[in-house]
Amino acid sequence: MSVLGHSYPADERAGTGFRLIAPIFSTVFVGMLWWVGLRPFVSQMAADLGVSVPLVGQVVTLGALLTALAGLFTGPVADHYGHRRSIVIGLNLLALSTALYAAAPNIYVMAIGGIVGGLGMAMTYGVAFAVVSTHFSSDDRRHAVGMTQAAASFAVVAGPPILVAIAATFVWRGAFASMSVALVVAGLIAARFLPPDERPEGRCASPRRILSNYKPLLASPPVRMLFLVSMMRSVIVTGLGVYLGSFYFDVIGFSAGTVGIAFMLEGTGQMLGSLAGGGRIGGFNQRRTFSVGTVLIGTGALTVYTVQPGPLATVGIAIAMAFVAGVTFTSLTAMLAGESPVGAATTMVLNISMIAVGAGVGSAFGGALIGLGGYRSIGIAAAAIALTAATLVHASSERSAAPERSGQAA
Repeated sequence: MSVLGHSYPADERAGTGFRLIAPIFSTVFVGMLWWVGLRPFVSQMAADLGVSVPLVGQVVTLGALLTALAGLFTGPVADHYGHRRSIVIGLNLLALSTALYAAAPNIYVMAIGGIVGGLGMAMTYGVAFAVVSTHFSSDDRRHAVGMTQAAASFAVVAGPPILVAIAATFVWRGAFASMSVALVVAGLIAARFLPPDERPEGRCASPRRILSNYKPLLASPPVRMLFLVSMMRSVIVTGLGVYLGSFYFDVIGFSAGTVGIAFMLEGTGQMLGSLAGGGRIGGFNQRRTFSVGTVLIGTGALTVYTVQPGPLATVGIAIAMAFVAGVTFTSLTAMLAGESPVGAATTMVLNISMIAVGAGVGSAFGGALIGLGGYRSIGIAAAAIALTAATLVHASSERSAAPERSGQAA
């Protein structure tokens, strides 16, 4: 294993790997748990607070939008002041967010919790991948990225059932109080095991100075294209994917329990796909892997929503799509880590911002599509966006390879 460009003996490599992986796994697990933890309780929370279900749902939207906006600033700040400092502060903000959820007497306090949590998410999730990008290199980096995303996917699989089980005894407020404790523990683990931050030189307080960190990135067309296709991928996987649950209910006729099982299976598929992306599958050309995988996701969505092949086939295709989604996330993250000309936290947090933007655009776009043309229009749109993203990635690969071919000819 190569860490920070240095080679270590086997026993020291194991210790170094554990010191990095343990806090990173716990960070992304509880971060993703915060991201999905509100969804099982939306109806209960709305009833207890005396508001509508859509209004509670806007708390999730508020958090996502703030994550996207704050990420433009938190990434460069984390690169300047230190990754460990950013993660520890962010985890404590997420703990405060869930504590506010647990104690919220009204929707306004809950909205404040969403704002605080959105900022905390911007300071943690992407920065965790920045730590991996900084301290691992080459194939070790790709393996670590895949394992880290698998840990996040495991939160999607195991988190909601655990929270629901806690809520069965302590209601939904108890579930969020327990999540707050888990976030505090994760913060302690990060503070204990993450490498110490170097002393920063100067200050990084001016918004103009912070945003100037993106100038090298804007000057690199292939990397700009990677961020664009990351957003497009999120439109399909996260944004339009929001409506798969309602498709299960409305078209296939699944019960709530069956939908929950289907989502758990999909989460397992994504977790395995993340591991596969960090393993042998990720060893192929990463742009080609991303392009082919994105087309497969679009084709799967087209089949599910337009052909509507039946319950078992639909769930099977959805699991396969989740597996490929895990592979494409890992390949894209590895490409960004290896090609971006800016700091690791700036790169990874910006990617999370692009994913959040894609999720918001996709969910809004999908709702409009259902109103205009039903679920079949979602499948057609997903296939079109996937084909466009794959084409753009292929084109950027050709452009980046052109100078190399010219140099060799010279």
